[in-house]
Amino acid sequence: MVFASATGIVYGLVDRSLQKGRYGVLGAAIGGGIGGLLFDPISMLTLRGGPSRAVGFGLIGLAAGVAIGIVESALKDRWLYVASGPLAGKQFILYKPATVIGSSQQCDIYLFKDPSILQQHARIELRGAQTFLQAQGQVFVSGQPARSRALQSGDLIQIGRYAFHFRERHRK
Repeated sequence: MVFASATGIVYGLVDRSLQKGRYGVLGAAIGGGIGGLLFDPISMLTLRGGPSRAVGFGLIGLAAGVAIGIVESALKDRWLYVASGPLAGKQFILYKPATVIGSSQQCDIYLFKDPSILQQHARIELRGAQTFLQAQGQVFVSGQPARSRALQSGDLIQIGRYAFHFRERHRK
């Protein structure tokens, strides 16, 4: 579990997100625990330590990765679901105070194969309970041109040939 938790920390550090790091550690600890529990039964079956270590570490990594995904999905608060474009079907969980969208590979959400998209086309900012879109290029929200506006769950954001559904967990 300790070994797997380190991967969860790295998961958050890569995106410089404390929240993503917490989810990573929680998911990795759960997955590492499951993978670690399988370590001894494999050793008993093979009567040797080498195969149990090889299979056990592989299972720890697999279980940690799956558990991180499950925890992240269960605890997500706000996200974009790609409805059309080359990334259709993918979702981007909004963790950072500001998420940059554009054609630059350094953007948090990299949109490729569309020359109409600027290098830093738009930003999504999390301000407390509200989410704001700031556009440098042409963006439509629910069919209307937008430069700056608060987003509501269900809004359709159109950037070039990409379309995103903005979703947020309903707060109680």
